[in-house]
Amino acid sequence: MGALGRPDQAEANSKAAVRLPNAAHFALATLVSVLGARRKTDKASRAIRELHRQKPEYTLGFAHEELEHHANRGFVGDYLDGLE
Repeated sequence: MGALGRPDQAEANSKAAVRLPNAAHFALATLVSVLGARRKTDKASRAIRELHRQKPEYTLGFAHEELEHHANRGFVGDYLDGLE
């Protein structure tokens, strides 16, 4: 998952996006997905707690609905796998 096969860059970019003052919940969800895909479970757990603080209704089902319009189904599958 992430950054066209560059997981280090995907993680760094996701962390930078989360730090932006106007970051939406999607930035945190992406960080969770990247960390999950990389099996960094402790860091992913912390990011999940922050995501749920910001958007309590966020679930895997919510993410699926949010991404159902996305044309790249492979990306969506990888993203959801990382969230799981």
